[in-house]
Amino acid sequence: MVTAHGVSLVAGLLAGIFGAILAAASTVHASPWGQTPKARLVINQLEHYGADHADRRFGQLTVQTYAEWGASPSWTVGGKLAQGWQATEQGPTKDARSGIVDADLFVQRRIGHTDANALSVQGLYSFGTAIQAALADPDQINRDDALQIGLLYGQSGEPLFRTGTVAYRHSLGGDADQLRLDIGMGYHTQGGRLYLWDIHHTQAVTSAGPTGLEYNVTRLSASIVWPLSQSHRLQIGGRMDVAGRHLDEGAGFFIALWSQR
Repeated sequence: MVTAHGVSLVAGLLAGIFGAILAAASTVHASPWGQTPKARLVINQLEHYGADHADRRFGQLTVQTYAEWGASPSWTVGGKLAQGWQATEQGPTKDARSGIVDADLFVQRRIGHTDANALSVQGLYSFGTAIQAALADPDQINRDDALQIGLLYGQSGEPLFRTGTVAYRHSLGGDADQLRLDIGMGYHTQGGRLYLWDIHHTQAVTSAGPTGLEYNVTRLSASIVWPLSQSHRLQIGGRMDVAGRHLDEGAGFFIALWSQR
């Protein structure tokens, strides 16, 4: 049984590393090129993430669905939804939690493009999430609703392509506002395989309220995408947190199925 002291200990532990989960719950990013009219992309992903620090241990299994749909030649809409199952251990204290860890909707407009370049602006609404403690009800750790505006740039020159995103996320509650940066690179092979690399950084730019989340994290990820059929691909990869503040850095691996029509 978790004692009152154990509940407090677990809450304090999760407050330190929960930011890493929220910052890196997704390895999927919108493309600067968007989708052509009526085309859609759906990515179903399974990921395991773990973080160890001193006598603390954290693990999370996440199932996520990401989708994009081309509304017009210039407009793309989409979003993602992710469910997480967490296990936490510190000394003799153990806890299990589950809940929605990511829920976003976005609208994106391509504002400029050539045969090799694309520039888009994106507005995103991130819904507040809550992780419910299975053993310490009704204790929760929450992320507040947020609004995000971002600029996406892509450059393609076969077989290489490069992407970059800069975004500002404004919390509608007590969490710190964030500046988010992504730099990606991909390589197409003649056999149809795709190699992807990504650097992500989240920087808190304001101070959080008494119960809000405030963290910085830098993450590296890499993956390989294999064609299975004309409309399906399989992606396998991993990610690693290389620097952070107010969190314990961790690492994870993922597998995803892409469906495009």
